[in-house]
Amino acid sequence: MSEHEQDDQCTQGSRNGGPDTSFLDFELHAVMFDEAESIVREAYRELLKDAAKRHLEQHWGDRITALANLAVDQAMADADANLAIQALIEARNQARRGLEDRVQGIIRGKSDDPTETPDPPADPPADPQS
Repeated sequence: MSEHEQDDQCTQGSRNGGPDTSFLDFELHAVMFDEAESIVREAYRELLKDAAKRHLEQHWGDRITALANLAVDQAMADADANLAIQALIEARNQARRGLEDRVQGIIRGKSDDPTETPDPPADPPADPQS
């Protein structure tokens, strides 16, 4: 009898008044052992990694620290430069938005210069009947 047929029989048994055994995993021991093997491999890799770290630390500790510090210093300098450039770009974008408003004001006849008075409205045409 195949595993699928066995599962069908177990499920049908519960419909026919028998006990519901659909929760049973007849291969649970294999699943548990596979998981244990996976954990053993992972633990072994971690031990190898720890041993390699200790060995590198013993032989190159100061050089590794110096290289790490240099890399961090360079990354921080790059980040600072990027932030400064970003601030300049944002300031320029703000100025350009202000320029657009000024252009619109000029087009609408509003002066950009606060000391300059706008043109007075034109006198209405004289009424010929007066």
